[in-house]
Amino acid sequence: MERRLFIAVKYSATTEFLSLLNKIQNEINHTASLKWVEWNNLHLTIQFLGNTSDSSMPIITNSVKVIANETNPFTVSIIGAGIFHSIQNPRVLWLGIEPTNHLFSIHQQLQKQFISGCNEQNDNRLLNQINENSKFTPHLPLGRFKKVNDTRKLKHIVEKYEQQTFDNWLINEIILFESILTPKGPIYRPLITSKFKQ
Repeated sequence: MERRLFIAVKYSATTEFLSLLNKIQNEINHTASLKWVEWNNLHLTIQFLGNTSDSSMPIITNSVKVIANETNPFTVSIIGAGIFHSIQNPRVLWLGIEPTNHLFSIHQQLQKQFISGCNEQNDNRLLNQINENSKFTPHLPLGRFKKVNDTRKLKHIVEKYEQQTFDNWLINEIILFESILTPKGPIYRPLITSKFKQ
């Protein structure tokens, strides 16, 4: 059996954050069409795994638990809005994270733990998945663009929120999620939740 998996930290939106998010959505909806991420699905992906065999689960769950046990809780700020790929050809609207050093450290340590486990268990398929998805850019995705009606107005709106602080976020756990694709959008089911050391 295979499951579509990723490892992430989940963001629990505050009232203040949702108020700002609603403001941005109202402004952008006048100039572009997006598939917005449901507010209760907001998360920052640490490691995307993709379609993964259940036989690889022991390596994955062990890696998540080891890294969580070695990591102290930390706080980041959600600051600034941005766009992947470009304003002329936008794909994803996102919010930035500062500082990023703790997140990069978790990602790097997870990679090392995965590679070690894959080599021990001769799991070349999972190893290839890890290598193919090694790029990491910390961000909180808000939505995926479908259509843009006015590029100039969109640029103005994004620039307006480039320096905006949206929230301070205490990160104290990592979660292994299964992504279940449905016609109404993805369902993210937590499989393993590992608390950081206290």
